[in-house]
Amino acid sequence: MQPIFAWRVLTAGGIGANIGAGLTIMFGGPILAVLLIAAAVAAQHIHRSRVVRNRSNPD
Repeated sequence: MQPIFAWRVLTAGGIGANIGAGLTIMFGGPILAVLLIAAAVAAQHIHRSRVVRNRSNPD
């Protein structure tokens, strides 16, 4: 019975309830995870390209 109650609280299953918080929790976490992974991949790519560039230019 607990998961059903949690789902109703998360999605605010009452009349006239604002579902913005529930939608933020349900979709915000996965979107945040994707953005963090994309940022980590981009940072790693930039770091590797700078290391390779610095090896070829010993200045």
